[in-house]
Amino acid sequence: MFCSFWLLFLLPSLAISDEVEKRFVVFAGAGFSKDGWGNTNQQVETLDLVFRQDRPQQRTRGKGRWLNRKSVYVEVPFSWIYTPDRAPFVAFTMNVAWKFISHPYRQPYLFIGGGPGYTQAEIPGTSSYIKGIYQLGGGIEFKSQSGPRSLFAELRYHHMSNGGLEEPNDSVNSLKLLFGTYF
Repeated sequence: MFCSFWLLFLLPSLAISDEVEKRFVVFAGAGFSKDGWGNTNQQVETLDLVFRQDRPQQRTRGKGRWLNRKSVYVEVPFSWIYTPDRAPFVAFTMNVAWKFISHPYRQPYLFIGGGPGYTQAEIPGTSSYIKGIYQLGGGIEFKSQSGPRSLFAELRYHHMSNGGLEEPNDSVNSLKLLFGTYF
């Protein structure tokens, strides 16, 4: 049900035909959770690598500093969980994003989305290998004045649980700090 909700929410954005050039971004960074934050009962630490396809729409909205363009971020995140267990984590997420494009070289953005994930990490309280994740975050793109290169800095809230597939179903709520560039 979790995934079907997001697909119904995001599919109309994928079908829009007036898209500008699709871009691919790679991010690297780290994440951590803190025991007691939300329903989190275990500290989890990760190293992260995220591959994103940015699917911006041609149409803009707003005026002045609120001028923005909606995008769909299709992501394949890979994480190496190194605390409390050592195991990889892979997911597929779709996010809807709004990038504020009034400034030519500094463009902040916000996004929200989620999707399914998989890990064999033994994290106490999370009893299934299949995970559901949702996330929201923001960042800023620093565009180069001399060419097509950009640098990204991003902070995201990341929630992971088994979606009620098994008991117990403790969640892991974490923060992730990521830096990226086009490839």
